[in-house]
Amino acid sequence: VSKNLKNFFIYYAPKDIVSGDFYWFAENNNKLFFIVVDCTGHGVPGALMSMIGNTLLNEIINQKDVLEPGEILNQLNKGVKHSLRQSGSDMVSQDDGMDVSVCCIDKKDPTVLKYACANHSIFVKANNKVIELTGDIYSIGGDFVNAEKSFENKTHKLEPNSFVIMSTDGYYDQFGGSKDSKFLVSRFEEFILTTDLEKNNASEVFEKEISNWRGSQKQTDDILVEGFKV
Repeated sequence: VSKNLKNFFIYYAPKDIVSGDFYWFAENNNKLFFIVVDCTGHGVPGALMSMIGNTLLNEIINQKDVLEPGEILNQLNKGVKHSLRQSGSDMVSQDDGMDVSVCCIDKKDPTVLKYACANHSIFVKANNKVIELTGDIYSIGGDFVNAEKSFENKTHKLEPNSFVIMSTDGYYDQFGGSKDSKFLVSRFEEFILTTDLEKNNASEVFEKEISNWRGSQKQTDDILVEGFKV
C-alpha cells in the first residue's frame, strides 16, 4: 500500500486471534483497488470465510483482470455461492456471506473514485464535511433466493485533499458509553470530521477513541477501519 499511497492508515483489531474482517489491496493496469470485507462471524469461522474471499479477489482482479467495482462484486458473489454450495442441485443449508466495499482509483485521473458496495458504505471527508456513499443493500452470498443479484458501478468526483474512509460495522456497533449503547454511524462520522486524519498515528487515534467508548465492556465484533488521501 505504501508504494502507491503516500497518506493512509489502517486500524485492524480482531475480536479473537483471527478475524472475519480483512482488507485487500492491489494495483492492476494503473488502477488501485482498496477493498474492505466483513465476513459472517469472527474467530475461526470468520477467518475461513476471509480465506475464501481473499482467494477469490486474487483470482477475479489479478488473474481474470476484472477491473470494474460492480463486476468485481458480481464475480465475488458467484464465487462465494459456488464455494459454499449455495446454489445448484447440491445446495446445502447454510447462509454465510460477506459485506464488501470496493474502491478504485485510476492513477491517470485520481480525482474520480469508482466504487461499489455490498451492504456497506464509504465515507468521504472533504472541505470540512463528511459524505456517506452508499451502494447496494444486499450482501455477497448468504441467501438462497433464486433472483440473481447485480451490483452497481458508481462514481464520485473527489474534491482536492479528499480522504476516503472504509469501515466494517464493528466500530460503530461497539457497545459502551454511559448508557451502554452502540457507538453508531452518526458518532463515527462526527469523529471523522473532527479528527486530523493526516497525522501519522491516525490508527492509534481511532483505537483510543473506541477504547475510551468501550470502557470495561468486551469488544463486540472484529473492527477494521482504513482511510487514504487522494
